[in-house]
Amino acid sequence: MATLDGDETLVVPAGVQHGNEFVLKGRGVPSLNQGGRARNQVRGDLRVQIAVFVPKKLNTRERELLEELAKLRGESFSAQESRVKSKLKSAFS
Repeated sequence: MATLDGDETLVVPAGVQHGNEFVLKGRGVPSLNQGGRARNQVRGDLRVQIAVFVPKKLNTRERELLEELAKLRGESFSAQESRVKSKLKSAFS
């Protein structure tokens, strides 16, 4: 990811959810209260918030892969189930 000092690697552990935040200590914007001194500037923290993109439509191959993943995990994934949930969600929104 891009930072003020160039690219930085952020390792995102498994199970991280949308909205989770990571803090890179001392990698943020320099403090304005340093009297203009460039040397030894105190810097703030860089906060990174995770944004998970959920596709609205899946092509055939994507659906097959999700079904395969669900099967491996012992879960169910069906297009019918997704449509019913979507309709119920719309009805109560």
